[in-house]
Amino acid sequence: MDGDICRVVEKEEDQFYLETLDLKIPTTFEVQAPESMKVSESDKLICTTEGSCKMDYTYESSDPNIVSVDETGGLNAWKAGTATITITAETIGVTKQVTITVDGSQYEDAEVFSKVNLEGAASDNIHLPHYSSYYGSTTKSYLAQTADGGYQRAEYINDKIVVETYDSKLNLVSSKNVAAELPIFGGIYIGENYNYAVFGQMNKEESDECEVFRFVKYDKNWNRLAQCSVKGANTYIPFDAGGLSMTETDGKLYIHTCHEMYQSDDGYHHQANCSFVVNEEDMTLVDSYTGVMNLGEGYVSHSFMQLIRTDGEYIYRVDLGDAYPRGIAFTMTKTGDKLQDPSLYGSLFTIDGNTGYNYTGYSLTGLELSEEYYLVAGLGVEKLNDDQKNIFISSSRKAEPSGNRTWITNYVNGADVDVTTPKLVKITKNQFLLMWEEKASGKQNYTTKMMLMNADGSRTSKVYSAPLALSECQPICDTDGNVVWYVTDNGKPVIIKINPYCLEEVSKETGGSLEENTGGNNGGNTGGNTGGNTGGNISWGDGDIDWDWGFDPKPDNSDTDKTENTQTKPQKTIKVGKPKITLKRSKTKIQVQFKKVKNAKKYQIQYATNKKFKKAKSKTTTKLKYTIKGLKKNKKYYVRVRGVNGKKKGSWSAVKKK
Repeated sequence: MDGDICRVVEKEEDQFYLETLDLKIPTTFEVQAPESMKVSESDKLICTTEGSCKMDYTYESSDPNIVSVDETGGLNAWKAGTATITITAETIGVTKQVTITVDGSQYEDAEVFSKVNLEGAASDNIHLPHYSSYYGSTTKSYLAQTADGGYQRAEYINDKIVVETYDSKLNLVSSKNVAAELPIFGGIYIGENYNYAVFGQMNKEESDECEVFRFVKYDKNWNRLAQCSVKGANTYIPFDAGGLSMTETDGKLYIHTCHEMYQSDDGYHHQANCSFVVNEEDMTLVDSYTGVMNLGEGYVSHSFMQLIRTDGEYIYRVDLGDAYPRGIAFTMTKTGDKLQDPSLYGSLFTIDGNTGYNYTGYSLTGLELSEEYYLVAGLGVEKLNDDQKNIFISSSRKAEPSGNRTWITNYVNGADVDVTTPKLVKITKNQFLLMWEEKASGKQNYTTKMMLMNADGSRTSKVYSAPLALSECQPICDTDGNVVWYVTDNGKPVIIKINPYCLEEVSKETGGSLEENTGGNNGGNTGGNTGGNTGGNISWGDGDIDWDWGFDPKPDNSDTDKTENTQTKPQKTIKVGKPKITLKRSKTKIQVQFKKVKNAKKYQIQYATNKKFKKAKSKTTTKLKYTIKGLKKNKKYYVRVRGVNGKKKGSWSAVKKK
């Protein structure tokens, strides 16, 4: 130390590093903030001090309905007006304020609501999906905006994909039918340069030569270009009891779905998630997992809904699980890494009830990403025997996931309000709209509820209602900033547009109302994630380290068949023993040897250059001796082994190093 100057020397292997730090505690700070913003814009407060010391700050807006601010200083402009942001550095007891004026002139003469009857094919997607809180389903209705400002509807109707293109004035320009190439429909993805459809078929003979998934590539006019076929894949029935979700980045198409697997030793076809990565250029399969694993490798048993998104840096997946785990499972995998090697994994929160009991009381319908946060939306219950479902949001920093669960509605048991699954709509990179339908039990008419949310999932508007039906079609945000979707009710489609920044006007024009209360004490909250249930303690696993350091899924003995009975089948317990290992080292090889382990049919050998098994590599063998080759000279390696019997995995051996 030299006054406030600290010099730190650090040794890493054979290198020394010198770092000089100014540890002088600041007495004040400076704030960089915009003086003005336009409605729909996002910005950020930047706080700086002299020296190397960094401080934590708290932020508060005088009117979050005009300008909201999150815990990172992120700003969102929602409507015209002026708001004061208070910034406090509690460490030094200093507070500063900035005033921001929001210009909303671009919406002064804008149309806030429209509903247009289209000349398209008849179908029936109104008020869907309406999940039973048992199983999910695939989506058949899709809408996208075309490059010229029109819209394209793609819907699976009567064993074919009906594609309708409309101009910007919603006149029908063209219509075509795209053949379904296999008997079971999986889903559609409207990509940046291409469109994709997924089909599958049952594999009754459990043949590894049977094509069970087909990913088909089309141009933007839905002319067929190529396909990727997946055979066998441990699949008895594709897409069963769950859904399908897709995303793309860096020339790769990511598909997250589910399947009933080949019959296991207990005589059942168990259900789980599965994922695939396809090279978009040549439609080759570059990665997948379809076997029985654990959450540390992305596997969820049973998975009754699957969602996937990317921010270009990571692939985010969430699953609704009833067994391992029983909760909302979350994995985050770096783009380019193997799907089975997530950087982070765990449960956002656990769900009440016994492991493997198919009824969860939950449905999972939304996953979106802001610049710094992820948001998950769905419908659920606090206790398994609750008769009233409510809307929830789970959100957190991408780099620091936590198990929060905020109840957006808080209807109590006996309220007899039918709350449907929510639609989470991304309207800008950091702004979101949440919509859902409600009706009194036994009544026919639904009311759509609408509210705005910040990048962190906190509520920033009142809840407004409008007599506008939602449907299976996920709403999109078009280039004019409107939220758009279509509805069919055993007839031709109706396309609906609303301006998300004019919800009060939308409500008035459609004869709706302001809903100050949504069944509980958080009805008027416009701040952060209050009124929620944190779902208990959460243990997160680092994908680069051992199970013992993270979420412990236990050996996967999820032996509940997907039936309405939902009772766990009595099973014979198989316990795989724990091996004892010895190592012999040569320059670039390590020979691993062990004695036969009780109930083990094969052995998994894992090795790494660190004791936490960061970036570990794995080998599988049926022999009691194995030689690891291609090692670096004079580099120390850590080794461990465990026995495997089908889905059952034993404990790891003690770690040895050579």
